Amino acid sequence: MKNIFIKWFKTFSLEHFTIVMGIFGQFASYIQAVKIFYLHSAYAVSAFATFIGIVSMSCWLFYGMKKHIIPLVICNIFGMVGALLVMGGIMYYH
Repeated sequence: MKNIFIKWFKTFSLEHFTIVMGIFGQFASYIQAVKIFYLHSAYAVSAFATFIGIVSMSCWLFYGMKKHIIPLVICNIFGMVGALLVMGGIMYYH
């Protein structure tokens, strides 16, 4: 069992770690989206702040694509989908 863990740890690169942590960090927007759709309300959610987040993630996504930085691309695609869900909830329930 110990050898399996060591072998896995050696193959788990910094790129893998940044992808996992980037997706974990972007997961907050999915939690917000679930709450909006569950409560049928986006009363306290800022559309402007969500828009700023989408613009920021778009910039990082295009930068990652231009520089071929896979963790940036994957994490920002994941984040943009979540932020777009939040924006959709805001537009629908606000």
